[in-house]
Amino acid sequence: MSSVLVSTAIATILWGNLLYKMLRFRRRPQNDAQRANSLALLCMALCFTVLDPPLYAVIDRVTGVPNLARLLANSSGVVAACAFAPVATELSGATPRDRGIWDSWWLMALTLALMIGL
Repeated sequence: MSSVLVSTAIATILWGNLLYKMLRFRRRPQNDAQRANSLALLCMALCFTVLDPPLYAVIDRVTGVPNLARLLANSSGVVAACAFAPVATELSGATPRDRGIWDSWWLMALTLALMIGL
């Protein structure tokens, strides 16, 4: 299988899963875990869509900035990881105050700033 087919299949599955969730929630997730899961799915769908080789090349060619698509995809992955934290906390049974530094939006902002700066 070619990498284009695999990446397109992954992006399609993620977009389909997000669409299914939105239809199931009637476009309005009810609690924090559902909203966090939906945001994480959206970010990962965007990540894999931008990393699709034909679209990746178009983004870099149109903007004139080398590897901008990679930066966008990686940034989307960082946001997805941070957005998924409430789901992980709920699944582990911990209270929201027990999340620690790994659930810090400041850590996400610092990571994004360092990625852009480097």
